[in-house]
Amino acid sequence: MQYKQIIFFCSVILVSANCFAKSLVPNDIGNAFKNGKPTIDFRLRYENAEQDPLLDAQATTLRSKIGFETAELCNALIYLEMVDVASFFGQRYNPGVPEIAKPQYSTINDPRGAGVTAAQLNLTGIPNTSIKLGRQYINLDNQRFIGMNDFRQYPQTFDAAVISNWSLENLNLFYAYVGEQNTNFSNGRTPNSRHNLTTNLFHIDWNGYQYGNIAVYVYINKDRTITTNSNITMGFRVVGNEAKSVLPFDYTLEFARQHGKYGNPISYQAFYILGELGKTIDWFTATAGVETRSGSSVGPNRMFITPLGSNDNFNGLAQVFTTPPNQGLQDNYATLALRHSDLTVEICYHYFILNKGPGPKSAGQELDIYGALKLNEQLILSAAYAKYNAKNNVAPSTRRIWVMLTANFL
Repeated sequence: MQYKQIIFFCSVILVSANCFAKSLVPNDIGNAFKNGKPTIDFRLRYENAEQDPLLDAQATTLRSKIGFETAELCNALIYLEMVDVASFFGQRYNPGVPEIAKPQYSTINDPRGAGVTAAQLNLTGIPNTSIKLGRQYINLDNQRFIGMNDFRQYPQTFDAAVISNWSLENLNLFYAYVGEQNTNFSNGRTPNSRHNLTTNLFHIDWNGYQYGNIAVYVYINKDRTITTNSNITMGFRVVGNEAKSVLPFDYTLEFARQHGKYGNPISYQAFYILGELGKTIDWFTATAGVETRSGSSVGPNRMFITPLGSNDNFNGLAQVFTTPPNQGLQDNYATLALRHSDLTVEICYHYFILNKGPGPKSAGQELDIYGALKLNEQLILSAAYAKYNAKNNVAPSTRRIWVMLTANFL
């Protein structure tokens, strides 16, 4: 019996037993749906991509998301959600799905199609504890290692059993068993878009430290679909901000170690290091940081990878390094942000360096400009420009422009 069936039957037994004990009547079920909360939002995006030596790509896509959460019934509630991605004006881009690929165009990873992004049962009967069973989003820390990758039109989800507990003061305990990863291509109906996993995620977050929050994690990922993604990652993360700690600046420090295991045909060791400092004065925030994912000069698939993370959110908006090169990657970046009222403007510069290998280490540089304006309580207009200048043939020179309108109605 697969884990999904086990979770389903256990959930039915738990909820049924609790409802039976409370002498549930039909009106209670009707009220649970009647008093539920629907969610509806849309995201219209135009993206233009230019990558040497491919044809320029243009994608106009609309994401429609509809969801519904019941009111609590027998210490449980249900949340359902579906997402549809529509493409307009023809497919003049390569969506990254082999079945509908157009390799002559630059890549924009937004295939058209629809799918279920949430079908979860939330159990609330245990004090200071949350239990979620079924298809759901999982976002940990800054989503570098585990996240929904919501920059893409179709979000990444996980079929999982998740338990969180905050009974102890300043301490949050998190565990998840993940049986399937539904990637950002899951709506494209491509065979490798859903990964069969046997994955255990352990995460402890302590916010009682006066200098910042401390997180410790162990992620054990066994990927039966793409075995080179199988590994164990162990690390810690410390985040402090000026408003909370006694320090006059914001900072982030993180270190992780990764080993290829659990059926991975390559035995490797790699590391991850992040150091970041930030300072806010009035409307302006300046940030500088260095992120390193180690690699190897002796062969492929020995670099530090984050197959379950929100990879499009890191290493530049041009998205040329969502997967690091085999030699590993060091991203040196500086950001200046203006935030005032409903307006946000950010300028970020990246200088990339290869972590390993002989010869020149420069991997190019990138300039990103981003702006967002909140028009009202329902509408947000945003735009971005990204230009990556390649060096040493590590990745193709890339330019991306996108304009996006987000509408949240419920």
